[in-house]
Amino acid sequence: MRSPLLALPVLLCFAPAAYFFCLQAHEHSAIDRYLEETGLHGAPLTRETAVRVSQAVRQNFLVDEERFEALNVGHQPFLRASTLEFLEAREGLCGEGTRVIINLLTELGFDATRVVLFNRHLESSHTLVSVELDGREFFLDTINSMPEITRLLKTEDVSSRHFHVLHYTDDLKERRQLAAEQKTAHTEAMAPFFYHFWLYSYEALPYAKLLTTVGIDVRVFSFQRPFRFISSWAEKPNLIRGLIWLVCPPLALWVIFALGRIVSTRQQTLPVAH
Repeated sequence: MRSPLLALPVLLCFAPAAYFFCLQAHEHSAIDRYLEETGLHGAPLTRETAVRVSQAVRQNFLVDEERFEALNVGHQPFLRASTLEFLEAREGLCGEGTRVIINLLTELGFDATRVVLFNRHLESSHTLVSVELDGREFFLDTINSMPEITRLLKTEDVSSRHFHVLHYTDDLKERRQLAAEQKTAHTEAMAPFFYHFWLYSYEALPYAKLLTTVGIDVRVFSFQRPFRFISSWAEKPNLIRGLIWLVCPPLALWVIFALGRIVSTRQQTLPVAH
């Protein structure tokens, strides 16, 4: 009798993980269908293909919050909605569009990650997709953006290297070379972009958001591009939830059983009073 009784809580522990993994599989199928619908499935790994993905999402998504029927962007959970939900609702703003585009690009084989742009007051003002292809980076626009910014990113090779960020290095010659490269990096067409956006941060690992959640209200900028698998996992909330449920409840159950065994052993070894 003891074995079936032990099996039941173990099965219950893994049930939520199985549920979220099923949702992730469903999302994978939805992404494949969307790529088929837009004629992008099997497209080559080129900048033109990445731009086509961005354009498809821009054309298919509603960005007027007053007309939203499925999403409430003012009250979002920490991990936000999944690409599955966005593809079903076809609603969202730049952050939601970024999640969809990254997952579509990842499915095609691109290395894509989330970048948040900040204005001169260091307020987050727009979210873009950064794509690294053949050792070079370029930005893709998402949804709910200014038309001139969209046109610029479609035609110009704008990336994080164009920002005038103060880098530290022990080598003075290297610092001077970097400063010279940044001064000549901008073209006249890029001026409107850098008028609006002064700083960038890779946000696949949202340090500031994590700290704010625990009550530490600070702004953290990440200038280091995250590993590809982190960028991919960060945009899959169902996968993250599944992994949490796969690890945490069984671990908690093991701790409970281990503590129970320790208590039982100690009780057996206590001296008996006569």
